[in-house]
Amino acid sequence: MTDVLDNEVEREASNKRRKKQLLLQQKQNELDLVFIMSTAQGRNAVWNLLSIRGPYTSSFSSNPIEMAFNEGNRNFSCRILDELMRVCPELYLIAQQEAINREKEVENGNK
Repeated sequence: MTDVLDNEVEREASNKRRKKQLLLQQKQNELDLVFIMSTAQGRNAVWNLLSIRGPYTSSFSSNPIEMAFNEGNRNFSCRILDELMRVCPELYLIAQQEAINREKEVENGNK
């Protein structure tokens, strides 16, 4: 009986350690994301990644394999956007404004 209780205690302790480790990793991931989004270059890089197959694009294709591929890319962008909005929404808005400004500069340069 003692062995069963010891195993249960060990399992609970292991679960607590794992949960703590996961929380620490999540916090580090959040700090890394804020670090990247804190610079204009980082925001531009993230914006460009989201633009490849962004969360607001259609995945539709008459080819089911291509559509599944497109949806996988869109899903990845949605996950990135979700993290940005959860961790640092104000920096995402800055990235959005910077992208708008870059587009305006390109338009004005072409006139």
